[in-house]
Amino acid sequence: MDNIDWQMLAFVGTSLVHDYWNYWGLPKVYFWNIYHENESELLNYQKNKSNAS
Repeated sequence: MDNIDWQMLAFVGTSLVHDYWNYWGLPKVYFWNIYHENESELLNYQKNKSNAS
């Protein structure tokens, strides 16, 4: 047990958590904005979202 590859263990553990997270239908976490890429798209998105409410 002294020769455990901790980086591989962390990778496999994180992958399993990620798979179960999606399987259980928990909210997805994004580290970037998936809705728009520039300011004009952001303004259009916000305007359309407020009109729909």
